Amino acid sequence: MRLLINGASWRPLFSRVRPPTPEFGGLPSTRLEHFFERLVAVGAMVGERGLPRVIAVVGHADLAPWTLALLEEELRTRLGRCAEAGRTGLVRVGQGLPLAFGRAAKQAGLALVAVVPTLNRVPALLRERDRRAAGELLLLSQQVRLVEYDPADRNACVRTDERLLRACARVLAVWDGTASNGQDTTAHLVAYARSHGIDVEVLWPHGAERVPGLGEEPS
Repeated sequence: MRLLINGASWRPLFSRVRPPTPEFGGLPSTRLEHFFERLVAVGAMVGERGLPRVIAVVGHADLAPWTLALLEEELRTRLGRCAEAGRTGLVRVGQGLPLAFGRAAKQAGLALVAVVPTLNRVPALLRERDRRAAGELLLLSQQVRLVEYDPADRNACVRTDERLLRACARVLAVWDGTASNGQDTTAHLVAYARSHGIDVEVLWPHGAERVPGLGEEPS
């Protein structure tokens, strides 16, 4: 089985990835081994512009838990239509909205591609709040793409998100309309997608709320 990392084939990955289970939320090794057995290459999915079958999600990292529950239901309806059209979901692993998107995709029958950060070609250590969510997303996904970037570097994350958006034909944006700031980049990513001719659908259901500081790593 071939796994593509930034377009390059690297077969020895499996022997180096299995031991560090904390990167994937401490999942039991047997579940990780089951995941790696069904891991498939995404090929050129990340990096090609406007692939007609790919849909992604962007949004605030500080969404309230009840807002995520609302969104999961709403996303499931929309992603069900995408599944019927033969599209694929694309998400960068993390807590909050990425996990809600992944769960909704699974319920809707939409194929999902999870993007995992690597440093020096091995999975990067995620923030503690993201590790268990990443493990669940790996198990929800049919395909995985390893992308070299530092998840602790905000600018690197923004550049990666921009790159992922260029691979999409459509973006669902969970956005309350506020401008981007030093922590939140949702408005920037919406503008970036639109400037590249990508179809953007904004979602902000009635009753949705944000909790300031929720998406930040405690000091």
